[in-house]
Amino acid sequence: MFAAFFYGTKRASRSLKLLASLFAFNLLFALPLMIPIFSVMQLTTTNRLAARELMADQLNPIWFVDLINDRLTNGSLIAFATETFIQLYVIAGLYLLFNLMLTGGILGHLLHDTGRFSMRRFWAFGGAYFWRFFRLLCYAAPFYGLVFFAYNLANRFIARGMSRATALGAYPWYKLAAFAALVLGLALVNMIFDYARIHTVKHEVRGMWRATLAGATFAARNLHKTYPLYLFIAGLGFGLYVALTWFRDSVIQDSMFAVGIATAFGHVALVTKLWAKLSLATAQCRFYEAQQIENAMSPAPAEPAFEFRSATSDLLDHGVLTRAQAAFAEPVKPVANTAPLALTATNGSDKS
Repeated sequence: MFAAFFYGTKRASRSLKLLASLFAFNLLFALPLMIPIFSVMQLTTTNRLAARELMADQLNPIWFVDLINDRLTNGSLIAFATETFIQLYVIAGLYLLFNLMLTGGILGHLLHDTGRFSMRRFWAFGGAYFWRFFRLLCYAAPFYGLVFFAYNLANRFIARGMSRATALGAYPWYKLAAFAALVLGLALVNMIFDYARIHTVKHEVRGMWRATLAGATFAARNLHKTYPLYLFIAGLGFGLYVALTWFRDSVIQDSMFAVGIATAFGHVALVTKLWAKLSLATAQCRFYEAQQIENAMSPAPAEPAFEFRSATSDLLDHGVLTRAQAAFAEPVKPVANTAPLALTATNGSDKS
C-alpha cells in the first residue's frame, strides 16, 4: 500500500504535461459559469463604487439589497438566478460526461502507455472507454442513492429523538457520526467503481456487470489496503485544497497585486486537486497491477496425494508376520527377464 502511495505521488508530480492539460480543461469549463456573474456585476455597477468591492470578492450590502428589491434598471435577481442556475446544471452535466472521457484517457495512459504522454493517444483512450464508463456510472447511481437514503433515514431518526428530548445531549454527535458515515459510504462506492474502471481498461472488458463484480471482489478482498489508500490520498488532497482556498480567501484584494496573488492561490488549489486525483488513479493502478502479478506468481494448491501402506505393515497388523519377521522382511523386487526368446525351427527332419 505504501509503495503504491509513493509511486502514485511521485509519478503524478512528474506528469507535468498531463497536469497542465487537465488544468486547462477545467478552466475551460469554469469560464461559462463566470460569464453570467461578471455580466450582472458589470451591468448593475456601472459608475458605482460597489464595482470595486465586488471585483475584490467583497459583498456590497447596498448593492445586494437593491438587487433583491429589483431597484437596479440593468439587472434583476430572478433573471440572474435563473440564468446562473440553468447554466450551472448544464455545465455540471457536461463536466460530468467530460470527466468520464478524461478518466478514460488517464487510465489508458497509466495502464497501456509506457512512454511519454501523447495527447492523441490520450483522446483515443478517452473516446474508446467513454460509453463503458458511462454504463458504469449508471450502475453506480443506485448505490449512491442507497447511501443517501440511509443518511436521510438516520437523520430522520435523530430529528425524531431530538424533538422528544428535553436536552440536546449526544444528538449533535449522532448527526456528526451520520455525516461521517455518509462520507465513508460515498468513498467506498467511489473506490469500488474506480477498480471496476481499472479492471475494464486493463483487461479490455466490455461487460460492465462483470467489471463491477470484479472491482467489488478485488476491493473487498484487499479492503485493509485499498480503503486506507483511497482515504489517505483523498484526505491529503482535500486538506491541501482547503488550506490553499483559505489562504486565497484571506488575501485582502485591494490592489491588482493582491488580486493576482489571490488568483494564483486559486489556481494552485485547482492544480492540487487535480494532482490528488491523478495520484489516486496512479496509486490504484499500481496496486492493482502488483496484486495481479502476486496472484499470478503464487503457486497453485497441491493436489491431495494418496498414500498406501506397505504389504509388510498389513501382514503385521493381521498377525501373519511377527515383528521379528517383519524386521527382516524386504520387498520383493521384480526381476526383468532379459534372456532372448528361443525360437525352435521346425522342419521335416524333426518330425518323428
